[in-house]
Order: sequence, then structure tokens, then C-alpha cells
Amino acid sequence: MTIWITGFNISLDMVLQVENIDKYGRTHVREIKTIGSKGGNVFRALLSLAQHPHIITFTWGNSGKLIENMLYAISPSTLQIHNHHFTATHDRESRINTILLNNGKEELMSAPNPSIDKNTAKSFIQSVAKVIKPDDHLVITGSLPEGLEIVDMIPLIESVKENHIWIDLKGNHLIKAYNLAPRAIFKLNHIESHDLTERGILPDKLIVTSKDRVIANIDGQHTAVNIPPQTPVVNTIGAGDVFMASLVYERVIHGKPWEETLKWASARATASTLELGVAIWQEEKAKEIYNSITIYQPS
Repeated sequence: MTIWITGFNISLDMVLQVENIDKYGRTHVREIKTIGSKGGNVFRALLSLAQHPHIITFTWGNSGKLIENMLYAISPSTLQIHNHHFTATHDRESRINTILLNNGKEELMSAPNPSIDKNTAKSFIQSVAKVIKPDDHLVITGSLPEGLEIVDMIPLIESVKENHIWIDLKGNHLIKAYNLAPRAIFKLNHIESHDLTERGILPDKLIVTSKDRVIANIDGQHTAVNIPPQTPVVNTIGAGDVFMASLVYERVIHGKPWEETLKWASARATASTLELGVAIWQEEKAKEIYNSITIYQPS
């Protein structure tokens, strides 16, 4: 059984923490560069949990080549990387996102999505779908390049059982994904969940996250996960991606009950907000948070 992650709009994330401003007015920062985007973060988080997921990606131009090289550098096997690289044009360069941290404030500056050659992308997706097995798990995440649609993922969706699909999307992409795979497991933040609920849609498996609480509806069983406040919160970006990776890790790899799965996902996601980097956490801290979490399940 293999875990497949879509990172079609994979990026380079650069965290800049302002250290000081010198007498000449120059701003000095601490800098961390990592592979980014939801798909990239889920991939890295699963690697941190000693797993060997596969990632399906597109990259563009010089920044894309850097991302591709970084993927190969962190992966135990080159076979885990399924990437199609496009040469750069004026609208085709992989995104570089900047997260500026200054005096407790967090600002994300995200570059535009690159455009894609649709026919090439569809052919690549179809070729990857041929090696995915029905018992594999597919994690569909993040934004899409300009020109790519959810329907273009049908070969991937049809390669696995519908209840083996995990979805972390928003907006129209989310609605279209629900139409294609209504029995998938949906992990959304409280803003993204409105894209479904305002249309009267309640998936059989819906998990909604926020900074201090997780609400889950799993086949009619409602669960509230209460997370005590943690300090000092440093960087919240990527916490939801750690949550998704932990869901898959606990539920798919270890077969844990949903209650325990939700607690571990919440604990690791919260621990990641205490670290400077994106989708990075200390497992010992996650264990401490896990022990402080309370669960409520109405009868």
C-alpha cells in the first residue's frame, strides 16, 4: 500500500524572521527555505514520520529545478518523485512564497500560480495513474496551476477506492472534488468548510480544524477535540498540512481509532506552530500536547 500526494502547484517556501534593524536601517533576518505548498508539506511531514510516500508534481523554470533537486535530496528513493518539469516562460515559473515573521505578526506573500500546458499535464497524470493500485491512498491537496481542473484528476481518483481518497482543497476545486468523490475524507479549515456547508453539503467524513478546536463528523459520529492554548506560537503556516499527514499516518499506517487519530493530528499540528520552519515539529512536544487534549463526543 502506497500513499500518493498531489503537489501540482509545489512551491519554495522561504521563512524570514526579523532579528533586528541595525543603525544603517538594514533589516537582518533568520532565513529557512523548504519545499512548500500543501502537497509538499504533507510529503515532508510523512517523511518525518519515517514513511515513504510518493508525490506527483509539476515544476517550472529555474525555481522549479531547485524544488525538484530539493525533492530528490530529501527522499530516500528517487522512485517516490513523479515530476514533470516545464521550461520557464513569462507565466511559467514555480512559486516562491515568503513568510515574514516580525514581532509576533505573520505575513504570507504568495506568488501567482504558474500556467500549465493542459494536454501535457493530462498525459502525465494518466501515465502516473497506471501505476497506482486500488488499495493505495490518494491525498489531493492545495491549489492548482492555471489551466488544470479537478476533472483532469479523474484517472487518479478512479485508480483507488473512493474511501481511500483524502481531500484538502477549497472553493470550486473543493466542490468539484466532492462531486467526483463524495465518500472521500475531507480535511478543511473552518473557512474552507463554508464552501461546502453553505451549499448544504455534509460529507460522510468531514474534519474541520481551527487553532484551538477540531470538529469531526465521521459517519454520523460527532467529535470535538479541544486543544489547550500553547505559547509561544511562532509560525502557524503549514500546521494544517502536518494535521493531514498525521491523519493518514495514524489512520492508514497504524489503523488507530478516529478519536486517537484526531488527537495525534491535533497535537502534531499544534506543536508545529511552536517552530520557526513550515511543517516542522518536535515529537516530544507533540506527546505533551497530546496528553493535554480533551475529547468530547455527544451521545
